[in-house]
Amino acid sequence: SEGQPYWGGQAVWKDILGTLPKVVPSRGTPFQSDAEIIVRSVQTKYLGGGYPDAKAALDDAASQIA
Repeated sequence: SEGQPYWGGQAVWKDILGTLPKVVPSRGTPFQSDAEIIVRSVQTKYLGGGYPDAKAALDDAASQIA
């Protein structure tokens, strides 16, 4: 594995690929994509100033997902 100039010559792909067997798969649900759409929408609204604070945005997302 060759060193990567951006990473100061470190062979990062050797490290990354070597850790893959240790990564535990993430379990989703059939509704995962629905929740992601809601989160993106709320995040966009939050970044546009549509909520008084982050808690209000999170509460809104949670109420839509629940």
